Amino acid sequence: MDENYGWICGDSSIILHTDNGGVSDHCLPEGITFTTQEQIDNFQTDYPGCTEIEGDVFIGAWEPMSNISNLNGLNVLTTIGGNLNIEGSDALSSLTGLGNLTSIGGYLNIFGNDSLTSLTSLESLTYVEGLIIGIN
Repeated sequence: MDENYGWICGDSSIILHTDNGGVSDHCLPEGITFTTQEQIDNFQTDYPGCTEIEGDVFIGAWEPMSNISNLNGLNVLTTIGGNLNIEGSDALSSLTGLGNLTSIGGYLNIFGNDSLTSLTSLESLTYVEGLIIGIN
């Protein structure tokens, strides 16, 4: 086998062949929740090669409020298959880090981020199923 190819074996009925050393760019079919800046910062280490999250993504927390101040650790994401919720992150002033995101298969919900003043980092987004923005 060429060293640039790898095989990932899941359960006995699934074999996934990739060309990036065994890491699929599709990941997290169950989605992911980020409630801390550390989780955002560690995304690329924790999920190497993940550029397309299949499930929902939740960023933020209400009680206690999230300490997320930037989304730079998510700059490799190009697609989210489900909803993207960005809620309850008072320290988040921009969406920088989501600049490579081109598609959201579900809704984009942005709510309750008191310091957020701009959506300009979403300029690459070409598809979203629906949009809800409020009280930011």
